[in-house]
Amino acid sequence: MQKIIDYNRKNPARQVNRVRFAGYYSEPLLVPNTVLPAMQKLQEAGIEFGLITNGVPLVDKVRQVVVHAKYVHISIDAQNDQVHQELKGARVGEYERILNNIRALLALRAELKTKVDVNVGYILHHQNVDGIIDFVRQVKAIGVSLVRFKMNLYDDSKQKLTDAEHAQAYANIAEAKRLFQDKSFQVVAIHDFEESQEIPTPDCSQCFYMNFAGVVASDSQAYMCDHTVKQPNKSLG
Repeated sequence: MQKIIDYNRKNPARQVNRVRFAGYYSEPLLVPNTVLPAMQKLQEAGIEFGLITNGVPLVDKVRQVVVHAKYVHISIDAQNDQVHQELKGARVGEYERILNNIRALLALRAELKTKVDVNVGYILHHQNVDGIIDFVRQVKAIGVSLVRFKMNLYDDSKQKLTDAEHAQAYANIAEAKRLFQDKSFQVVAIHDFEESQEIPTPDCSQCFYMNFAGVVASDSQAYMCDHTVKQPNKSLG
């Protein structure tokens, strides 16, 4: 982080404006003694930061730091504890623990009057299509600002939706949007229905994302984007 801060000082016309902490293949908060001081350094330097997390490690000492983030995105992908266990290999009770962590973060945001945007993610799987409307109801009641639905981008035959499940998922998303969306809460599908029917498995042969953001992984190597992290011959050095 210090190198980013030093770079910004030397290059006022072309600066790093935001840093995202994300564990595409893992969880960034597994190393809080490294990640939290890095976030605090960025905050002190006036550089925005965001976090993508599974929500389990959002304990009090973490919340005290990330409440000052630009955003916190919690990937949940399930509508109840049983499905959460099936999809994530999670322990019994972790689903409710995540929801309680989000409640506590939102309460801290109100107490400190920060503006961190707290939103949640839901990747579509066989087991969670029927739970879409109930999930949206739950997270809106907690107070998050947005729920984001996304197709599974990878060629996973075990989780590939049938045509009927795919149609039902998008019907449920539309119904959830009708029932719950308002000025303070959004229901968003990253891929529209037509696009979601033919999503190619990314081969990472070309990437436009790298023109807008850089990725430095836990191995200290740079990559084109988070999809290519630790893939053979994808490191930029």
